[in-house]
Amino acid sequence: MLRGWLAVSVSGAIGLSASFILFLRMIARHGPTASSLALYVMPVAASLLGALFLRESITGPMTLGSTMVLAGVFLFTRDKSDRARHE
Repeated sequence: MLRGWLAVSVSGAIGLSASFILFLRMIARHGPTASSLALYVMPVAASLLGALFLRESITGPMTLGSTMVLAGVFLFTRDKSDRARHE
């Protein structure tokens, strides 16, 4: 039993360390504001992966929320020249 907990702890520590390092590199490369958008997209990706691999159901509110999140990310990340052209 102790061996199982040790395996879970080491796996979690490695996963958390890797994700933290990757997030810091993303901040250095793209800046803090753009990097924070990844935090908004994570639940959408997790829902899709859960439906794909674990056969979880995707509900109407999940679809609506995911659409709103992706629309917000799209509006934030599009070029400024696109925004000026549409205004």
